[in-house]
Amino acid sequence: MPEPVIAPASTEAKLGLQIIQVAYDLNMDVWAAEPMLVNPVATDVDEQGRVFVAEARSTPPPDELGKECWRMSKL
Repeated sequence: MPEPVIAPASTEAKLGLQIIQVAYDLNMDVWAAEPMLVNPVATDVDEQGRVFVAEARSTPPPDELGKECWRMSKL
């Protein structure tokens, strides 16, 4: 399966932080955005504080539906 075309990095994620309101004792930051990851579907943090993200890069063609199409990234 060919790699999908990924848009170049944008400031959209950082701009989104400016409009999200969180409680006074919380803060938010962007850890990763395009092109570092695309379509995140799950995250996990291990006991060492490492963050892992599962991505669904694309829907496979019908003849490849039984094959794995996931990508795991360590941030």
